[in-house]
Amino acid sequence: APVARTVARRFVSDRRIMAVIGGSESQAVRVSGNLFERAGLASVSGSATAVDLTKGRPYRTFFRVVPNDGIQGPDIVNFVAGNLNADNVVVLDSQDDYSVPLSAAVTSGLRGRNVEVGRESVSADDTDFSSVVANVGNDVDIVVFATQVATAANTLSNQLREQGKRAIVFGTDGAYSPSQFKPRSGYVSVFAPDLHFSRSARSLVREYNRFSNNKSFGSFGPATYMAGWVAMTGIRNACSDGRTTRAEVTRRVRASNVPSILGGNVRFTPAGDVRGGEFAIYRITNGTYAPVGN
Repeated sequence: APVARTVARRFVSDRRIMAVIGGSESQAVRVSGNLFERAGLASVSGSATAVDLTKGRPYRTFFRVVPNDGIQGPDIVNFVAGNLNADNVVVLDSQDDYSVPLSAAVTSGLRGRNVEVGRESVSADDTDFSSVVANVGNDVDIVVFATQVATAANTLSNQLREQGKRAIVFGTDGAYSPSQFKPRSGYVSVFAPDLHFSRSARSLVREYNRFSNNKSFGSFGPATYMAGWVAMTGIRNACSDGRTTRAEVTRRVRASNVPSILGGNVRFTPAGDVRGGEFAIYRITNGTYAPVGN
């Protein structure tokens, strides 16, 4: 957060900057949003999902091309209680501004579906979850871990198995990492689809692989690309008369209607949320990811 605020001040003071791509996480938006708003500087995020970033329009120049956690929470609840028919779940948060509200929403929603729910909490930088795992009963079906750290989700999954627990991990957002979160069995919910599984994106993925020499990507890259595309389109449209201002760029971004590589068009609500955004859920089997319907 301190780094995000320092960078935001630099961006605000550089009058050549007409829009910002980011912040990358919700806390970064919280410490930069007011600075950008006072400067009339549009910021477009491809990964900040906390509900409060747009609730009541606290940062009037902030926009995001991915849905917020007000959608993710119910999606997880419906899938865990409905599709997986889980009777007993543990919800684990990592004591940060992203994880705690999402965990609370999932807990409340599951209890509303008559699912037995236990709550656990760990520090965001914890790397050993053996004490939490010890508290997971043998009758627990799922551990929903609201985390932005894929290695943490992987460690939790491994330690559950090492202690002989049958529960599997359902991770969120940052846990989507086929190279780092590789459980024998598990699930993950993420704010944008992985284009590797999209038939309509095959040519795009092929060209990206050719350009990058097959550098890997997941869900964060394409969503951030779209945030950049929205920002650059707003700047280009504002410059159509040969001059522009930050205020004009912000107006253009607010009126966006941009074809998206994620599907459909990027259009914003008055609050700055993307219209029609959905979370994707993936099943993981022996480290191999596959999309599932939700």
